[in-house]
Amino acid sequence: MNVPCEVIKDLLPLYHDDVCSAESRVLVEKHIAECDSCKETLGAISDEMERPVNAEDEAKPIKAIETVFKKSKAKSFIKGVLIAVLTCGLFAGVLVIFTSWKITTVSAEMIDVTDVYQLSDGRIAYRFNILDDKDLNTMYFITTESGEYHIIPRRSIIEGKRDPDLNLMNRYHTIDVEEMNDYYRKGDFDGLQITSIYIGPPGGGVKIWEEGAQLPPASEEMEKGLKRHYFPDGSGWLTEW
Repeated sequence: MNVPCEVIKDLLPLYHDDVCSAESRVLVEKHIAECDSCKETLGAISDEMERPVNAEDEAKPIKAIETVFKKSKAKSFIKGVLIAVLTCGLFAGVLVIFTSWKITTVSAEMIDVTDVYQLSDGRIAYRFNILDDKDLNTMYFITTESGEYHIIPRRSIIEGKRDPDLNLMNRYHTIDVEEMNDYYRKGDFDGLQITSIYIGPPGGGVKIWEEGAQLPPASEEMEKGLKRHYFPDGSGWLTEW
């Protein structure tokens, strides 16, 4: 029987390993006795199988895997470091916003006005307290179109405990209504004039003065403590209380 070389070549690896059937073995042996090409193919298979394994070649796949693993590990490490840095930066940014930005307005219910007096030079002196133990060192000032002047205490979202020596509460502050109205008259403020004063945000707050109101006169001690001292260059003034 004339068997094609393609069929014999498919059987040669099985023949070499002695795992083919007896019939296939007889078929292969008869064929290679007459076919030099298939005999050479069998010889090549034998040479390949009997060739000693090169340790370096055998290690190449392992080294390739190790290289990929090391690269992946390095990338994972760098990625982890970047994520940690970004997370820390984000946390620090949020912490700064929560502890430094004065974006929380103290509600009127938390404000207790303790004293309001009229100084001899026309200024209004007032003192207030916030009904908790948190610190306060920032106030904003707004004059509405209707003439309401609002003194607005503001805090950060996370505010520290009150420092008895470094805060804006339980000390006297002054407002010179006439001086401010004169400033509005001279500037481009469309006739804006202060007609009332509140501590707290617009739409709320504690009223401490309105136009035409009679306030208790300040004591001599207060007059002395809240005396104005002008800077030599005329850039402003301060009080010594």
